Amino acid sequence: MIRHYFDTSVLLPALISAHPQHKASLQLMDNALSSGVGVTSVTHTYAELYSNLTKLPKGLAIPPDLAFQLITKEIGAIFEIVELARSDYEAALHRCAQKGLVSGVIYDALHLQAALKAEVSVLYTNNFSDFEHLLDPADKIELKAVP
Repeated sequence: MIRHYFDTSVLLPALISAHPQHKASLQLMDNALSSGVGVTSVTHTYAELYSNLTKLPKGLAIPPDLAFQLITKEIGAIFEIVELARSDYEAALHRCAQKGLVSGVIYDALHLQAALKAEVSVLYTNNFSDFEHLLDPADKIELKAVP
């Protein structure tokens, strides 16, 4: 089965109707789902989405109970959620260390590790440059940004 991976930078706008990239992000998800492509993300996305949904600026922030519902019903019920093991975390750390990458890029490295584990063909992200730094030539994943 062909699989596409969606990181938090694409899923968050899909869940927030007032977000400037809402329509484009939601359309990407809908296109993947309607074409029969498997859609996937990682368990860590739950935490990133919850953090971001509940801390949005005043008037946009989602109450915690609604954030929980959005994440589990809109993402968890539809997406194949990849769980990372200790070895996956160590592989992501190793990738960052080998490339001399620091700080928050580790979170994108965890997304990439999950995408590799799920054997996806496309990874959708709005953090394009981080993933370009993380990818190795042997990685068979095409990066795509929200148009």
